[in-house]
Amino acid sequence: MQVANRLSTPPSLGRSDIYFLLNPLPADFLLYAMAKTDSQMVKRTISLYFTELKRIRVSLNGQDLRRLGFVPGPIYTEILQTVLQAKLEGKLVNRQEELDFVLKKYGPQQEDAEKRKVSLPKKKRVGEPSEKASGG
Repeated sequence: MQVANRLSTPPSLGRSDIYFLLNPLPADFLLYAMAKTDSQMVKRTISLYFTELKRIRVSLNGQDLRRLGFVPGPIYTEILQTVLQAKLEGKLVNRQEELDFVLKKYGPQQEDAEKRKVSLPKKKRVGEPSEKASGG
């Protein structure tokens, strides 16, 4: 049982380390591991995951990041994972702290987003003459 070994081997894991180690695993596997181990540390760690860590959620979402000026892409996953990590460690408590954290760590993106915008051609209205026909 590599998970039990990892949980019981120093150095002890932080709250976010525990979450990211255990979250991908099925609940029935974790409960089985908890029942089979003799280590009180492993039992306490898995219990902490179920009773506290598993419930922690980030308030921000992709729409919030877009409003902050971030261009959709892999950066969203990076930002939201970093926010979750900080929240698991108890560094962030509410939505405003999450927003402040993102702005401090990743900087305001509004100006950068404006620079990256590509201007799209205006849509022609029905019946509007083309530029060639109007001599423009």
